[in-house]
Order: sequence, then C-alpha cells, then structure tokens
Amino acid sequence: MVTVISNVSARNVLFEEQEGAVEEERGEREEKERKYKEREFVLHVSLPNEKEIERMVVERKKIELLSKYASEGLLEEQSEAKDMLNIHQ
Repeated sequence: MVTVISNVSARNVLFEEQEGAVEEERGEREEKERKYKEREFVLHVSLPNEKEIERMVVERKKIELLSKYASEGLLEEQSEAKDMLNIHQ
C-alpha cells in the first residue's frame, strides 16, 4: 500500500513544525526578558550628613526670605558686592 501525501498536507506539517519552533523561541526570549527584569539593581550614592543638610536648609530659607522681603535693587547690590569680593555660593 502506498500512501500519498498531498502537497497541501506536507505544507501544513512543515508550517506546524515551524510554528512550534517559533513558539519555543518566543518563550525562551520572554523567559530571558523576565530574568533580566528581575535582576536586582543597586546604586551606591553618597548621602549628605546632618551638617550639610542643615546648611542647605538654612541657605534655602535665606533665599526665600530675601526674595520675599528684599527689593530688586537690594538683591542687585548684593550680587554686585559678591562679584566684587569674588564670593560665589
């Protein structure tokens, strides 16, 4: 007995095999992406100490008060005086 496989049947079998291979590759790729996303990320940065934080807070409050109560002319004079004295903060 001779079995004849039509050209269409052969294409379907090949297509199903290719489809299975593509699904496997997709699954592997998704697994790699998931593992990559799950990796732990640690960043080491230096944190300011209490004195530095206090200095920054005082400086910010000083700027806020100056902008609230000082006139534009006074702020310009202060800026010019700092420039003449070569003070940069």
